[in-house]
Amino acid sequence: MTRNLRDFQALPDGVEAQSPDEFLSNLFDLDPNGIVELLRDQAAALKKPPRTFEELVAALAKMVPAFAAAVVKHLAAT
Repeated sequence: MTRNLRDFQALPDGVEAQSPDEFLSNLFDLDPNGIVELLRDQAAALKKPPRTFEELVAALAKMVPAFAAAVVKHLAAT
């Protein structure tokens, strides 16, 4: 996982460079409910500053927008 995909184009067979957004989106696809639970746990553990689950997802949207959008879409569908 890297934000510098340009320098990781020539990789051995079976190895793939992914952006953080792509990596997290792929993990989310494997277990959406589990990832939402992990995000809820992470938000609950944040103390300085405290953040709600919604605030955490909004902050993630700035760095990993596709992942955050998938979380929001999943929650709207449930």
